[in-house]
Amino acid sequence: ARDWRAARADWLGRSHAWGLGGSHLLNFDRTRLGELYEVSTKGTRKRASQFVGRALEEVIAETEDLPLTRVRVMSHRLAGRIRISVRRTDPWEHPLLHPLVCDEPEIELPEARSILDPAVVGQDPETGEPLTIPLCDENGAKRVSITANSGGGKGVLEDDLFEHVTACDDALAVHLNLSVKGYEDEESWGPACWLTAYGPAQKARAAAVLKIIGEVIEWRTRNFKRGRYVPSREHPAVIVFADESDTANAAVKDGLNMIATKGRSHGVGYVHLGQRNTRDYIDPKARSQDNVRCTGLVQNANEARHAGSGTGPDMSAYGEGKPRARYVAGRGA
Repeated sequence: ARDWRAARADWLGRSHAWGLGGSHLLNFDRTRLGELYEVSTKGTRKRASQFVGRALEEVIAETEDLPLTRVRVMSHRLAGRIRISVRRTDPWEHPLLHPLVCDEPEIELPEARSILDPAVVGQDPETGEPLTIPLCDENGAKRVSITANSGGGKGVLEDDLFEHVTACDDALAVHLNLSVKGYEDEESWGPACWLTAYGPAQKARAAAVLKIIGEVIEWRTRNFKRGRYVPSREHPAVIVFADESDTANAAVKDGLNMIATKGRSHGVGYVHLGQRNTRDYIDPKARSQDNVRCTGLVQNANEARHAGSGTGPDMSAYGEGKPRARYVAGRGA
């Protein structure tokens, strides 16, 4: 109550300094890194949408002597309102260790999990809540895209997802990496996968793997009525990881397209990773099916838009150059 009274009194002066004269403070919360404001813009004689964006963020950052990346002005689900996040503490100062290798983890991961549980891949820097990615839920398997520059954290995020899938007794992992970097994966997650194809010499093997998965989808289509399939130990979900699929041949791309377009309702999911989410890196047919998009460190705001991260932060700047910062957009994420 004291914080709320102080915040309302402080807002009378702060709103004018921030260029929000006439606005009203509706809610105020202290976060792990700073403050979160909910503001009504009805008294400003401007639409809330006119305040959302870089211009107001720059005014606030300049007033508070903060880097521009530490301020976000966001739209609200209700018209006439905006949300303002001010981060006064550097969220990227210390790395966040995976709960299984951290002595005192903030997030506890159960030893046995279900693929219907969202995969925990990080932590919201402001709230401390787990950052999750759904791979399969009551609506079916997901099609997940992961986009970041070389060295931008794709491999770490993939490791998090592999760890989750291999902890589930109702799911199997399939890994395809036909670039020269595929040879590195053969010794790491390869032994934990159901089917694999690594390196440029195994393109024919990759096509055969995808043919088997296509037969799984066909069998389940015949034996499970629409909406009746549920992942189980007997009929596990299949999550296909495809790294750098731009190196694949036509047969492999056709197989990946089949999974992306036909596998959802029968527990066959698809995770593809690339440096750009464009037709040069991923077939447009498969790309059109993405319903969960993860964007990490990219070159510029235009690359973030290619990744399809929607109205999220500009990931070329949000993480202040740190590869471990990422944004997840999509249903259930």
